[in-house]
Amino acid sequence: MKDRRQHPRYPARWRVIIHCHCHRDMQQKAFDGLTSDISLGGMCIHSSHNLCTSREMDLTLLVPPLQVGGKHHQLKIRARANHTVLVGEADVFRTGIQFVGISEPDRECLKHHLETRFGFYPIGGLPQAETAAAP
Repeated sequence: MKDRRQHPRYPARWRVIIHCHCHRDMQQKAFDGLTSDISLGGMCIHSSHNLCTSREMDLTLLVPPLQVGGKHHQLKIRARANHTVLVGEADVFRTGIQFVGISEPDRECLKHHLETRFGFYPIGGLPQAETAAAP
């Protein structure tokens, strides 16, 4: 099966605050979550809340500082849950999130942190070696 993702995923474990407007009680609610992987186009979140799929929500991604004593970066992201499944042994919901709106400064901040923390080695292993053609 071909992977349809446009961006490589990285194994970040960052806190995310999910602001959703649930159809169950028609109230704005905020829920905590934790990323299990993230890319420039989306992320996978583990949360105790079953997020509504195909609905947009606002997320606040808390990116840890790169240096001790630094401040977390709070990135504001508009997103949509594409799928959610219950992970029974962990008693959490795993939700695939697609970004539908992120400001250019927040996107650049995320890109910088992913490249600085993880280099260019996404989930799935090391990149294939380049082969130089003989002259």
